Amino acid sequence: MNGRKVKIDGRDYRCRLLSGGQEFRIKNDGYSGGSPANEWDRIVAGGESVAGLPSPNARTSHDKLDAVALTDPHNMVWNWFGAVSWTREPYRHKATARVCRGYHAAGYFYLNTQSHRHEDIGWRPVLERV
Repeated sequence: MNGRKVKIDGRDYRCRLLSGGQEFRIKNDGYSGGSPANEWDRIVAGGESVAGLPSPNARTSHDKLDAVALTDPHNMVWNWFGAVSWTREPYRHKATARVCRGYHAAGYFYLNTQSHRHEDIGWRPVLERV
């Protein structure tokens, strides 16, 4: 398990990033998601239903994004439209590449160099009670 232990309001948590896969599920097809099985594809991209969270739909799973996809309940929770999230894994086939998810679709998988900085890429930490 990676991440860092933090204390908030007297309670212990682990702050970490979601796993996002280490390679393309289908070679060079970012829309197919990441491999092996990972938290991003299960939770954010809708691989399994999570009670109380909206699921992505056909309008949020392809590259023809528009205002309807932007205001879709799924994007309103996860904010992946035009925004990229780092995940915790490096890309399996290139030591300087890191896996990113989102931007073009809820489950979109692609790579950036670990030194990449831009206003549309950031961290999406999760807190786990320990």
